[in-house]
Amino acid sequence: MAEKAEGFEWVGFTDDQAKLLDRTDHLGNNGWDSNGQTDELMPKHLARCAEAGLSIGQIVEAMQRIGYDKRTMHQLERWEGKRLTGKFGRLRHLSAP
Repeated sequence: MAEKAEGFEWVGFTDDQAKLLDRTDHLGNNGWDSNGQTDELMPKHLARCAEAGLSIGQIVEAMQRIGYDKRTMHQLERWEGKRLTGKFGRLRHLSAP
């Protein structure tokens, strides 16, 4: 779990993208671990992020900026793998620069 500083702004993102990043942060309060709620929400949410022009690399970078650690980034990347392939697994090339 991370906590954004008061008044934090997502610099370099559109308003819609910033709202999606805020939602990603909210969903990450439990480290994006798999459970009934995240199973339902995360693939759909990441699809909306992709439709808004956010790559998983941008999302990972944004979440790291507000304090999420390497373990939680691994979990987030696993959800992108699930969205793309239907199976859990980290797709290493997704967050590479």
